[in-house]
Amino acid sequence: MAGLYVHVPFCRQKCVYCDFCSYPNRIDAARKYFSCLKKELTLYGAKEKKPFEIDTVFFGGGTPSAVDSSLITDFLEFVAKVCDLNGKAEITVECNPDSASQEKIFEFAASGVNRLSIGLQTADDGTLKLLNRPHCLAQFENVVGFAAAAGIDNVSADIILGLPYETPERLDRTLDTLIKAKLTHVSAYALTVERGTRLSAMLNKKTCGGRRLVLPDEDATADFYDAVYRRLLSAGFCRYEVSNFALKGLECRHNLNYWRCGEYIGLGVSAHSYLHGVRRSNVKNLDKYIRALDEGRLPVVGRHRLTEKEKAYECFILGLRTEEGVDAERISSEFNKAADDYLRTAFELAERGLLEKVGSRLRVPSDKFYVLNSILCEF
Repeated sequence: MAGLYVHVPFCRQKCVYCDFCSYPNRIDAARKYFSCLKKELTLYGAKEKKPFEIDTVFFGGGTPSAVDSSLITDFLEFVAKVCDLNGKAEITVECNPDSASQEKIFEFAASGVNRLSIGLQTADDGTLKLLNRPHCLAQFENVVGFAAAAGIDNVSADIILGLPYETPERLDRTLDTLIKAKLTHVSAYALTVERGTRLSAMLNKKTCGGRRLVLPDEDATADFYDAVYRRLLSAGFCRYEVSNFALKGLECRHNLNYWRCGEYIGLGVSAHSYLHGVRRSNVKNLDKYIRALDEGRLPVVGRHRLTEKEKAYECFILGLRTEEGVDAERISSEFNKAADDYLRTAFELAERGLLEKVGSRLRVPSDKFYVLNSILCEF
């Protein structure tokens, strides 16, 4: 079975750190865009001998909750018609608290959406304003309540570590909020300053009443991560990937499929796909995306067929991000000599204590996730 990712690039306003393909002033194009998504899925399906078997659907963005909910519910109906959609599929919609109204949440639930991913980022309203986030903490709490009332009991929230002026006390308040909300899943990502973003420009000039914008250093951010890890584990969560925590059995199946090198179809502007050993990337310009589908062609601008060696490499690079790690025996059997160099490296890392062997699996020890990037650079 494959995953289906649907990129919804529209949002109300651009966050200062955002480097994703998003359009804050083009929501009027949403209806046309969703008709193009249908065309794209149809074109992919025409290349297959049988309908796609879909196990997960993930609407990401941008801000999917910013568009009319009927566009998402109608598209889900279309997916069910043209694909073999698993009756127990995990169907996720990313939401921002300012645009996820009670009416929308109830309509999502009625259409089969059974998981929400809410962009909280921090519980500090002042920091949210600084980041140009269009919501406040109270709106997040409202959305959690809407989800419960609608019967959606699998709810995740994203937070960012290392935000400007972050303190242990502010982070504690954010963690208190998450635990009080009785979520099933939390994603905690370290802030990355990308070139060309407003945040990058803000760091190079005085702001906030004449004060220069200050970010925590790497050591402080590592301490914040440790605090998240300890608090969430004590609240009953397990860390199943370096940045993701879930109650047992409620790990995000869509993302696990990525980390397990499963197949997935990516629809929409800037989306990526992996099917039949080929990676594809879509055009990043909204108008060019729409034009391609109007002309009856896929909006693909990049294709690469992975070699067996590249597949083996990705198994390690993606799999070692997770607590379950990788199955060395399966990799050896599936890729034979193409995996030899990576297996040799993995066993050397195990001898140095940077990986541990559990049965046929190799994984990063819990106390070594802090140096995960350094470990992955060994491959």
